Amino acid sequence: MGLCMFTAALVSCSDNPPEIIETEWQVIVFQNRLLGATYQRLSLFVRGGDEDGEKDLQALHLIQDEEELYWTVKAESWEKSTIRGSDWYGSNGFVMPGGGKLPLGAYRVLLEDLSGKMAESRIYLKRENVDTEGAVFPSPLLQGSTITIGGNFVDPEIWVYDTNDQFLFRIPLPERSITVENIIGRNNVLTAGFTYYLYGKQSGKYYGALNGPYYYSAN
Repeated sequence: MGLCMFTAALVSCSDNPPEIIETEWQVIVFQNRLLGATYQRLSLFVRGGDEDGEKDLQALHLIQDEEELYWTVKAESWEKSTIRGSDWYGSNGFVMPGGGKLPLGAYRVLLEDLSGKMAESRIYLKRENVDTEGAVFPSPLLQGSTITIGGNFVDPEIWVYDTNDQFLFRIPLPERSITVENIIGRNNVLTAGFTYYLYGKQSGKYYGALNGPYYYSAN
């Protein structure tokens, strides 16, 4: 009886484990305008695969065993980003309890599928934690419907969320500016308004700087 006889049992016959093909991460110093606070975040994304399809992926876990820290991002709430033509899954919002600094050392990255099978990789925070008080942040310069990133930053980007603060996409800004019409044209849900954050790196710094949220409203 090697065949699944019912649709409900079909999932249990799929026994392919997930895999982590690549991992990208970065420490980000975040200036949260809403809370009036500055703290570190870890941005972590994996390019994962599963022969049973993307819908078989269930969660991404980040574990720092030495400090007994554990984060989980479920598939329904993780951020999906397209990098070099491939889909990546993760979050820009891994934060220490109380907004503390991320501890140095090894972190385990686990990609879990619906059957509970996991793929594992590791990342290592080796550099001393950045002094959040000394970070410089990008800021928006608004002229008509054009948003320009102010400040001397490398690889500036705008991160766009809907009005419910759900991540939609990030846009590289090699020319340092973009029009509201360009942003709205990428997703019709943004016509009424959207939330955005500005990202950039200072030359010679290993961490990124993020500032926001900022808001656009059609009203």
